[in-house]
Amino acid sequence: MTNSKIYRLAKRMFSDFTKPPQTPNDVYNTLTGEKNYWDYFKYMGPDNFIKLCIATWGVSQNIPQEQIEEWYDKVFFATVFSTEDETYYDECGMCDGGGHVRCDNCNGIGDLECDECEGDLEVTCHFCDGDGKIDGDDGPEDCDECEGKGQRECDECNGTGKVTCHICGGDGDVYCDDCNGDGNLETDEKLFDIQFIVCWNRNLYDLFEIKEEEFEEVIPTDRFYNSKSIIILGEVTQEHAELSDEVTPDQIYCLGLYNQLPNVRFEPRKPKFFTTPSWDISHLQ
Repeated sequence: MTNSKIYRLAKRMFSDFTKPPQTPNDVYNTLTGEKNYWDYFKYMGPDNFIKLCIATWGVSQNIPQEQIEEWYDKVFFATVFSTEDETYYDECGMCDGGGHVRCDNCNGIGDLECDECEGDLEVTCHFCDGDGKIDGDDGPEDCDECEGKGQRECDECNGTGKVTCHICGGDGDVYCDDCNGDGNLETDEKLFDIQFIVCWNRNLYDLFEIKEEEFEEVIPTDRFYNSKSIIILGEVTQEHAELSDEVTPDQIYCLGLYNQLPNVRFEPRKPKFFTTPSWDISHLQ
């Protein structure tokens, strides 16, 4: 596909935007959301699709075709790392993340056999000591308290034979001691993001080249994400590992630098059309 055709297609694509993009990444997200074009994008192939994204951004900024084509000559790709210094919490193995465990006192039932009547529902009448009779004016007579039976309903369990477990309050479970009912356990690991980008800022390329796979940050994340010359093509989010204390939060580190599109899958119909190349963060751990 010629550059001129890509430029004309970019103008057509931009005319369908409901609001102007603020960054090239906005263009990418808008185009990848156009389901009616997914088959066409697949036909275009990854290289032309990336050119289309860059050209559409250029059109949105009133950049002439000649300058957009100069951007094509500056394009490079990189895999980058960043962390916000957020601790990774692992699911508690004791409660399987639920925050509660079975009450050992009642075996999870919620009630216990009544100690007073030992589950018999009745106790010996203490008025007649179980005889059913008391001394009356005219001799022995039926005990009013137990109606002459010698046994009476247990007051402790109200004749049910069961009492509520005082440990769990009848719930059958209690807060997990390991995680204090949270369901998660704090670890020594940190959450991090790995992103695969295309960029056409050669100054940034020089920084990436110097610091590729080195233990040194390249650029603050806020400047990186607001850049007018970067598109995030793929990402691996919410991974976690034990990182070195020297890793600076909210900074971008370069893990890999490529002058040409590396061998990654291009799959329209996925949330991100591109996979992320293999990466190694062992030097950051």
